[in-house]
Amino acid sequence: MNLKPTVATMIGDPAGIGPETVAKAWATGELHDYCQPVLIGSQAVMQRAIKDCGLSLLVNKVASVKDIQNDPAVIDIIDSGKFDDANFTLGQDNESCGQISADWLDEMDKLALAGEVDATVMAPISSVSMKMAGVLDKVINMEPGQSYLFLISGPLRVMHLTDHLPLRDVCDLITADLVATAISQL
Repeated sequence: MNLKPTVATMIGDPAGIGPETVAKAWATGELHDYCQPVLIGSQAVMQRAIKDCGLSLLVNKVASVKDIQNDPAVIDIIDSGKFDDANFTLGQDNESCGQISADWLDEMDKLALAGEVDATVMAPISSVSMKMAGVLDKVINMEPGQSYLFLISGPLRVMHLTDHLPLRDVCDLITADLVATAISQL
């Protein structure tokens, strides 16, 4: 029986640094020391990132979290098949990358809400691409207390209580209940 948490990571904007960042993190072999990782995204995008980074990892498309191999040399990815990787250029914002980023976030959230994963991680996305697709508001208009950005650097731990808001609005949103909810999530 594996007691390590299952962590789903959305690979980020296909045209951005997310896929290569995720591939390089996986290639360290350290992720499996702490969790059972699974990716949400495109198998083809991850294969391209691995090739571009000169890494030697395999990519295993799985239908569900139950199918992950939990092998540091094999990236397990849940790929809905919704994304055509021929429609983008690396480093250029575009509507299809913004839309698929939102779709993958939805898929990841569904896994978390169903209790199939213990935690979620979002690799870098492009707010410009998401705005082009008309889905940026979906990400930035989340209610405080629904989702938290958690940063880790050595011994430092930082959790955002709000995100993407004008500073003048933040003070009105910080409440004792919100702080207590955030602390309980740690």
